Amino acid sequence: MKRIKLLLPITIIALVISISSCGFGDSNSKKLSLAKETITAFINADKAIPKTDIEVLSVSLVDDSTYKAVHTFTNTILKREMRIERMYFLVSDLHKCKKKKDLNVEMKSDGVWVATKK
Repeated sequence: MKRIKLLLPITIIALVISISSCGFGDSNSKKLSLAKETITAFINADKAIPKTDIEVLSVSLVDDSTYKAVHTFTNTILKREMRIERMYFLVSDLHKCKKKKDLNVEMKSDGVWVATKK
């Protein structure tokens, strides 16, 4: 009986922790999904480079409102596929991009990704 009394609080604590961590995972997943939507919209709205076939390959959380993303597109002027890795700085509710910073810009040449000069 003493053993059951000792195990019961430990079991309850373990259950509470596991339920709590599941909830936080959903929250992070929702934030990541919202950030990806915002970044995709930002890329589509940027008319500096005429582009088609835009695809966001990855988005990862850096901190609460900063995300690193990699996307590809076809530059319609150069008729080449481009791949850009960027930091995106979003507003706190993740619905708007304040600024971006290019980390790596590459162009596909003969099937190989080649870094471009900044």
